[in-house]
Amino acid sequence: MMFNFCCLINEHETIHLVCFINYMSLKNKEIDKRMIHIGNRIKELRKAKGYSSAEIFAYDNDLSRVSYWRMEHGYNLTIQSLLKIIDIHHITLAEFFNDDFFKK
Repeated sequence: MMFNFCCLINEHETIHLVCFINYMSLKNKEIDKRMIHIGNRIKELRKAKGYSSAEIFAYDNDLSRVSYWRMEHGYNLTIQSLLKIIDIHHITLAEFFNDDFFKK
């Protein structure tokens, strides 16, 4: 994975080192199709809750925008992060995986 670093100076002249992950390095990485399917399920749940924007959903639920975006795309998804998502939606793991969505 490639990282790009940039120094930012805010109005208080404080220097911040910001790390940007190179999206192309993630995009070219082979992802297990099951992870993509799980990510699509997470996206479907968000949309069913009335959110067209992943960014607003993440903000409203105290999630990192970048981490949430990665979850919806099948990257960087852990059991802990999946449990947090299902808690937000007030469903169980069984309901998450036993839905008609996974029968497609």
